[in-house]
Amino acid sequence: MSDTMIILGSCGSAREAYWVLHETCPQTEVLFVNDLPEAREINSIQVGGQEIPVAHNWDFASYRKGCPGAFRRFICGMGDPVVKRILVHKALAAGLEPAPTLVSSNAFVRPDCALGRGGVVHPGAYLFTNVHFGDYVTFFCARCGHDCVFGNYATCTSGCNIAGHTVVGEGVHLGLGAAVRQSLVIAPWVTVGMQSAVVKDLLEAGVVAMGTPAVKTRSVDFPSLFINTWPPGWLEELRCHGQG
Repeated sequence: MSDTMIILGSCGSAREAYWVLHETCPQTEVLFVNDLPEAREINSIQVGGQEIPVAHNWDFASYRKGCPGAFRRFICGMGDPVVKRILVHKALAAGLEPAPTLVSSNAFVRPDCALGRGGVVHPGAYLFTNVHFGDYVTFFCARCGHDCVFGNYATCTSGCNIAGHTVVGEGVHLGLGAAVRQSLVIAPWVTVGMQSAVVKDLLEAGVVAMGTPAVKTRSVDFPSLFINTWPPGWLEELRCHGQG
């Protein structure tokens, strides 16, 4: 890993991502980036006694200080899958590249897991054998059983328990303490409410599911570019991948 890193976002999750980076690569120079309107007034973030700048555009010449290779790679420091996707696409358009997913030294991860790029595995996470992440996956202090698959931009918040052979689609957000029974599929851009129990497949994309058992409570009006990123046959392909 290089000695500079961009963290997308400027909220509490971004500061948590900073600490994961700091514990694994303590000498890395960090820059937060967030050009969303609600972040325009935040010019720096204080973390661990350090004042770290927040950039609001995608021109990093002043930060690179004559070193063209600096601040070229990024990780996602936010938990909201929608915000992740927005900022990731801007980062890629600016010529940045995702770094390998950061894994806390206090996470338990089997060596045969494949964790993609641009994401963060936080302290206290448990990832058992043959778990596969796409890119930009955020996994907090939660447990994931064997042979699970997570799509790009998915977020698993603290206290979740995901049983084996589960397929978690692109952009899925698992709320605090959610539980998922084994061998189920959660379609892209589904939000599972906190403390909900998923006991059967959730195959309709872009909905909110809550309760025990978790059922659809409403649809979310995502732009079509979100839902249509999954090609025909995505379900069969991911099922096979999770069983490989």
